[in-house]
Formats: sequence, C-alpha cells, structure tokens
Amino acid sequence: MVITINLSKPLDFYPLSENFIPIELFNIFGDSIFEENLSSFSKFFPDFEIIVLENEVKQNIVTEMVTGELFLPVTSFYEKIFLLASFINSYNGDPKILLFPGNLKILDFKIFVDLVNVILRNDILYSHPIIFFVSGDENFDNFVEKTCFLEKIEDTDIFIAKKFISVSDYITRKDKENLFGFTGIFYMHSLKLKEIFCSVKEVAELYFEFEEGWGNRVNWNNMFLKLKKIKLDELIMNENPFVVKYNGGVKRFSNFSDLFDFFKTDENNNIVKGNFEYSNVKNSILINQEKIKIFLKNQTNILCLAKNSIVRMEKI
Repeated sequence: MVITINLSKPLDFYPLSENFIPIELFNIFGDSIFEENLSSFSKFFPDFEIIVLENEVKQNIVTEMVTGELFLPVTSFYEKIFLLASFINSYNGDPKILLFPGNLKILDFKIFVDLVNVILRNDILYSHPIIFFVSGDENFDNFVEKTCFLEKIEDTDIFIAKKFISVSDYITRKDKENLFGFTGIFYMHSLKLKEIFCSVKEVAELYFEFEEGWGNRVNWNNMFLKLKKIKLDELIMNENPFVVKYNGGVKRFSNFSDLFDFFKTDENNNIVKGNFEYSNVKNSILINQEKIKIFLKNQTNILCLAKNSIVRMEKI
C-alpha cells in the first residue's frame, strides 16, 4: 500500500518563517503533528511507501521515512485522486492507496490500523475504487438513521453508499464536516480508478496524457486546464463507494488555537518558547527568537511571534 499524506493549507507564521507552513509541520515546541503521524505509520506499516502530497507551497521535506514528495497544484478532491492514480500507475506502484490528511491526528492508531487491515484482507473491499472513512460519533449514527443512501454490511462497521454523495461538500463546508463526523481519510485502488476514468473517451485520453507525462517534459498547465473541464465527481461517486466507520476518535488541526491540544501548556494554558516575562497571560502562544526580553501583562488569546527585530502580536 502507498500511504499518501496530504498536507493542509499553509498558515502564516511570519516572522518565524518567510514562507507559509502547514500547521502539521510546525515543530518549534517539539515533534510536529506530521512527525508523530509519520512515526505511527512507520511503526504499524513499516514496509509501505509514504509519499507527501504538497498542494500550494513546496515544503522540501527530507526524511528517510518518506519515499518521495509529489506537488499537486489542484484544489478539487476528484482532480487530486485522478492525478494521484495516474502517478501511481505511471511507475507501476502498489495500486492500494491510503489518502490521509496531514493535519489529522488519529486518537487511537491501533483501532485505525485494524480497520485498514480489514480492508486489505477483503478481496472485494481492497479492490474497490474508493472507500471513505467517517468518525464513529453519535452524529454519524443520527445521519445514517435519517438518510437512506447507506446500507450497513452485517456484523461490520462498513456501509455501501447507495446514492450520489458530493464528497467535495464534506471537505469544503465545515458545518457538514462537523455534522457527519467526516475525517477526510480515503482508501483507493488506482487500477480500479483507471478503469473508471478510461470508461469515457475524453477522460481516457487525458488520463493517458497524465500517466505518460509523469517524469517527462510536458505542458502541465495546458493539461491542468483540460482536467478542470471534466466532471470527475459523477464518474467516481456513482461507483457506490464504501463508507467505513472509525470508532477511535480524531482531532483536526486547522488554526493556531488548535496547537493548545497538541503541545504541552503551562498552568494558564500558554505555550511559551523564548525570552518572555509575563503575568496574567492566558490561552496564548508566545515565541521569541530574539535575545531581548519581551514583557507581557494582562493578555488573553494572544499570538506573539518575534524574530529578526520584528514582533507580531494579534488575537487568536
């Protein structure tokens, strides 16, 4: 299986960094979310490839635990898996793909691993074009009860989607994401996806352009423009995708305030690094990479970043 870690939209950590950084790569207070996820995947799946997907800014991640990095400058979920499938198939890689959001933390990794192994051991499941994971909270149970497009497979936490599901809505709309307990984790089979893409002439022609283009000098901009004109969503989601219910809990990290749930805080829920003197400061992130001391008093929910004689302070 190829584990693809999909980096999230980068955040502005200026002046600590000139470039935007995905929150999962932030490691000033200790091992980052990305490093912890990488360690977990390497522990439970030591023989699998791990590829990092970069979407907006190349991060140049160098570690022996990562097989490689792939830059996919697209925002559509369907375009992303089209490109990913064509890339994996272009070098005859393992067709089993796990697409994992970089900013997601699995709270019980063993339960998650057991669920993935259920898929890999089942001939029908492991060769299915696409399976997506939802978190096993009460919202999901209510969702299943109120709808009719999910049919549960007996004695499992696996469902079959019976109607068209717009996954892009789950990804882009936070209210839906919270309501359905959607995790953004997908299992895919690249050869099965290839069959789907090649079932329509215009899609097949473009698919083979991409599959042959990886590693060669081609007009990528022109190919990306062609890709945006194709309706991939109906092709993929009309294949009755499976839904897997994960019961171990997840935490998504999207903004600065989420870091309080990952790094160690003091008695007033502050995360502090560097030369500060402060009193009555709560729920704040303080990082000073200057030699000069910074004084703070009577502040709440503050982000304070200092480097190169620049001090940035704002509410979070």
